[in-house]
Amino acid sequence: MTGDTKKKWRLFLASTSALALLTLFSTLQLSLVELRVGSRPDYLNNLVLNLLLWLHWAPLDYFILRFSRKHPIDLKRWYASLPLHTAAMFVFSLMHGVIAHGLYFLLYHIEAADMPRYFIILWAKTAHFNLLVYAAIVSLGYMWEYYRKNQLNRLKASQLEARLSQARLEALQNRLNPHFLFNTLHTILALVRKDPETAEGMLTGLSDLLRKALDTSNLQEVPLKDELDVLNLYLEIQKVRLGDRLKIEFAIDPQTLNVPVPNFILQPVVENAVQHGIAPRAEGGSLSISSEMEDHRLILRVKDSGPGFPEGDPYAMESGFGLDNTRARLDLRYGPHHSLHCENAAEGGALVTMELPIAGRSSWETPP
Repeated sequence: MTGDTKKKWRLFLASTSALALLTLFSTLQLSLVELRVGSRPDYLNNLVLNLLLWLHWAPLDYFILRFSRKHPIDLKRWYASLPLHTAAMFVFSLMHGVIAHGLYFLLYHIEAADMPRYFIILWAKTAHFNLLVYAAIVSLGYMWEYYRKNQLNRLKASQLEARLSQARLEALQNRLNPHFLFNTLHTILALVRKDPETAEGMLTGLSDLLRKALDTSNLQEVPLKDELDVLNLYLEIQKVRLGDRLKIEFAIDPQTLNVPVPNFILQPVVENAVQHGIAPRAEGGSLSISSEMEDHRLILRVKDSGPGFPEGDPYAMESGFGLDNTRARLDLRYGPHHSLHCENAAEGGALVTMELPIAGRSSWETPP
């Protein structure tokens, strides 16, 4: 039995059980009324009458719910849906009357000639009640559908949260280049015996860098000053590895320090500059990182003195140097309102420029 079939059977059993309870309740109510007026209740007859009244709604429920799902009540187009459901009320009420009263005539041996007259009288007496039952079934159907969709949305949200957590873990693993970690640990191992103090400082710096990555793993944005703190930790380690071969220059506009930027957005760019532009060269090179504000936009630049990007498509440059992921993150965060430009500087070396929008005053900005 498929999942959909099981759901249909569960819905049918639930509606039948509810109608059975209504049958028993109505039977008890009718019997109590008879007792109150001084009559002796005919419990069996009352039960049969209420069975004829209620249980026929069970098969009709299925068709009513299908109809209401196919033709949902739209408040914006009430002039179309309201007359449609009003007509459906009378149709299903008539169908119920045909089944219920038809069985009533058979059980109580009503003469065929009297059937039309009795049918009109009985249907007219119960029509308003049947209309209320139709409205109740449709309303409960909408409530059930709302509950089902809410549960489904909660399940999807839970699954999305689980995927997001997994993505955060994967992002954290990818933030720190495995080659960087390997090279750092290898350098620490080489320094342990000949320069334990430097090895200890390098290990402390790596620990601080990993802790910083963990502490901010669930943040989408951080102030630029926090992003620069992480870069400083990374570059201090690289300076131990590369020594005088790595020269670093910061040109940071103080007004930009509290501007929010995507978390870890600069580190992969700086890693690329060190890995591809400076580390492979025997003479090393220089690295400059700058920030400024211009027309409500934050401009970040990372420049190295290495061989620069290979000539060609800038998107190919990004893919080859691992910057395609950085562009994807910026696209998700800012849409078309940002730019990431890779080029070779006029004086040599690679230059990566980011322009990010600043929406009003940052929540991290220090009040005047």
